[in-house]
Amino acid sequence: MSAGRSSSAAARIASLLPSTDAANLVDPPLKGVLAITHDEAQTELMDQKKFLTLRTVIGLTGFYITNPNLMSPVGSDFVYWQHRRCLDIACATAYVKQLKLLSRGAAVNPDGTIKKANAKVYESGVIGALRIQLIDPDNAEGTPGHVSAVHYTVATDNNLRDSGLLKTRVGITPFGYTKQISTDIGFFLGG
Repeated sequence: MSAGRSSSAAARIASLLPSTDAANLVDPPLKGVLAITHDEAQTELMDQKKFLTLRTVIGLTGFYITNPNLMSPVGSDFVYWQHRRCLDIACATAYVKQLKLLSRGAAVNPDGTIKKANAKVYESGVIGALRIQLIDPDNAEGTPGHVSAVHYTVATDNNLRDSGLLKTRVGITPFGYTKQISTDIGFFLGG
C-alpha cells in the first residue's frame, strides 16, 4: 500500500470510535484514494496473510479497507484494530484506578490472603471505571458500549501480607463482527 493510501487508511482508523470496525461499509469510501494497484476483492491474498489491504465493493463507488488486521499469530484474541483499541482503554483505565490501591492497607486472613470483602471493594472500583470507559458510552450504532462486558478480579489466593503483591486480572468481552452473510432466498407463499 502506498504512503497516500496508508495515510488515508490510518486517518480512517484514527477517526473511528474504539469499537468501530474500519471495514464497515456505512462510512464513506476512503478520502484521497483515487486508485489502488491491488484490489483484495479481486484477489483474496493479502488479507488472509493479515495485511491491511484495500478493496472495491460491488454496488459502491470508491475504495474501502478490507479488514483492519493486526499481524497477530493464529489463535490470538487480537485480530482487528478495534480489539486492540478497546483493550488498550481497559489497560489504561485499570492502571490509573489501581494506582490508588498502592500502599493501602487491606484486611487479611490468617494465611495472609486478602479478605474477600476487601477484594470486592477493589473490584467494584475498577469495574466501575471500566464501565464508564467501555460500557456506558454510545458506539457507532448509537447503542451503549464498545465491548460486550468488562471483567476485573482480585486474586484471593496469594499471601498479600508477606509479599505485598496484589494480583489482579482485567478482561473484556469484545463485540462479534459480521464478516460474511449467508442468506436463503425463495418465494414466500404464506399469508
